Amino acid sequence: MNMRQLSGSVKVAILTNAIGAKAAAPILNRLGEEERQLIYKLQSKLGAVPQNLVDKVAQEFLETAGGPLINFDGKASKKEETEEEAKKKGK
Repeated sequence: MNMRQLSGSVKVAILTNAIGAKAAAPILNRLGEEERQLIYKLQSKLGAVPQNLVDKVAQEFLETAGGPLINFDGKASKKEETEEEAKKKGK
C-alpha cells in the first residue's frame, strides 16, 4: 500500500485498527453511523498492514492534528528538543 493512494477512510481504518477497539471507541463514536460502518467494513478487509505503513499513517495524523511530533523510537523530534532547550535557557 502506498500512502498517497490511501483515502482518509482507509487511513482511519488502519489507525483505529492499530490502536484497538477500546482506544478507538472515542474516535469512532464521533463519527456518524454510516461513517462508522464504513470504517468497520474497511478494517475487516485490511488484512495484515505492514508496521511501517501504520507508523506513517500515525505520524501523518499527529502532524495534521497538531500534536507533539515524536519519532516512533520514542525520541523527541528536533522541534521538541528546541522547545526544551528554549525553556532551559529561560530559567
